[in-house]
Amino acid sequence: MKLKFYHVIALFMGLSMQHLAFAVENNDPSSLFIAAIQPTVADSATVLTPEPMKKNWLQKILERKIEKKLKKAEKRESKGKQSKLGLASVLLAIGGVLFMLIPVPVIAVLGLLMLPIGLGLGIAGIKKDENNTLAIIGTIVTSLMLVLILLAVILVILAFSNF
Repeated sequence: MKLKFYHVIALFMGLSMQHLAFAVENNDPSSLFIAAIQPTVADSATVLTPEPMKKNWLQKILERKIEKKLKKAEKRESKGKQSKLGLASVLLAIGGVLFMLIPVPVIAVLGLLMLPIGLGLGIAGIKKDENNTLAIIGTIVTSLMLVLILLAVILVILAFSNF
């Protein structure tokens, strides 16, 4: 705690009042006058506890700036936890698309299975993550790929149904 000027004055006043009380107890000739001006314990308590000061405009501005900086710091600390579902959704979408381009059937089916999982994680990331940009991107990419795959399957069925 920083010692202010009025703390020093209050402390000095309290010490001088104790000196006056000592004079009253020792029957000093001036003790009648001193006893008349002697404060009570409640008076010295009010002297020693200062009233809270009103904040001026500069203090209010500085307080707001500090609060904003603290909020930004809290956001930075929790940012690592925010986009895990969205990141997983984007990675599964990219992995699913890349695996489907590989002409090996087992790997293509694995890519096909990755897309609905990525879609589910993207939707969950939109609901749970504060920074849901990656979750939105993952959801859009996986849903577009699923729609394109569905269209391709329908086209293949229609092409072979004529034979």
